[in-house]
Amino acid sequence: MPRCAAISPVVALRLSKTYHTRRGPSVVVDEFSLEIAAGEVVALVGPPGAGKSTILAMMAGLVPPTAGSVHFGGESDSATARPTVLYPSLGLMPWLSARENVALAIRDPLHVARLRELKERVDQALELAEVDPRAATRVRDVSPAEQQRIALARALVEEPTVLLLDNPLAALDPLGRIELQQGFQRLWTRLPMTMLWATDDIDETLLVADRIVVLTASPARIARIVEVPLARPRIRSEVLRGGVYFPLRQQIAGDLATASSRTEHLAVGAA
Repeated sequence: MPRCAAISPVVALRLSKTYHTRRGPSVVVDEFSLEIAAGEVVALVGPPGAGKSTILAMMAGLVPPTAGSVHFGGESDSATARPTVLYPSLGLMPWLSARENVALAIRDPLHVARLRELKERVDQALELAEVDPRAATRVRDVSPAEQQRIALARALVEEPTVLLLDNPLAALDPLGRIELQQGFQRLWTRLPMTMLWATDDIDETLLVADRIVVLTASPARIARIVEVPLARPRIRSEVLRGGVYFPLRQQIAGDLATASSRTEHLAVGAA
């Protein structure tokens, strides 16, 4: 198995995040606790502004929690943990090729003794993300879906132990989104990585996740955890024809509607 297939369990213990504003403290995440098994895909869904991105940022070490801790593979916030975040805003260099963009993510790419190893890593990442490694086309000349594949390859070349996905397909049109959802299914079949996937799309959660964590409105708390009893690989047409999809979708949609109505009620009460 490729080195970037290294998988790790994740434990988030009572994560909380409070920002201090002119109006006083604003609690965004409140005692969020979750255990993710090695190789498991967990989806986060919640009302807009519920704190999904903040949870991922704390897990990635980009934002310090006000309280709580994150453990990767038994190590607490250690240097051995290699979480990588994939965003819908790609941050690619549009004038460079796919290969050149992916190579930029590797430290010390000009070290002569490691050139062969680095080239192999780039080729492997491009192949796993289903990007043609021979392509010399500039990134700005390819489709948005292909750009997202290149961004995925750039994340994979860093050999992450955990992949954190912050609504990565949000900028794609419906067809591109479906193509990439199936691409992630194929990727996971070959490389069963530990993933935490934040999304606003209920259908996406049922296609990609082993469990779905439904969040309350801000401050984010866990309202419900839903098991997805669907075998992999999942083909969209087969999932839609199955007897599990619609009851689960209805349940999650109901939870989100309840959370959204609570948000509206609080907003009216504060007015």
